[in-house]
Amino acid sequence: GIIENMSGFKCPHCDEEINIFSKDGGKNAAKELNIPFLGAIPLDPKIVPLADSGKPIVSSVNDTQKIFEGIIDNILAEIEK
Repeated sequence: GIIENMSGFKCPHCDEEINIFSKDGGKNAAKELNIPFLGAIPLDPKIVPLADSGKPIVSSVNDTQKIFEGIIDNILAEIEK
């Protein structure tokens, strides 16, 4: 399956999501290749300091945590097929 990385940027000041790169590139590629689209991970400025300090990303950034959990659920669903 495909996981789209750097899918939009969430402004740390207003929470608006800005598409820096083309939108839905991962979804479109998955559709063209006839493989599952597993999710999209946005650029999140909160991730870098957590990763640099060795803290788990998914336990500290609420919105990003939900995105990773959704991707994990999608991967598990594909494995069960």
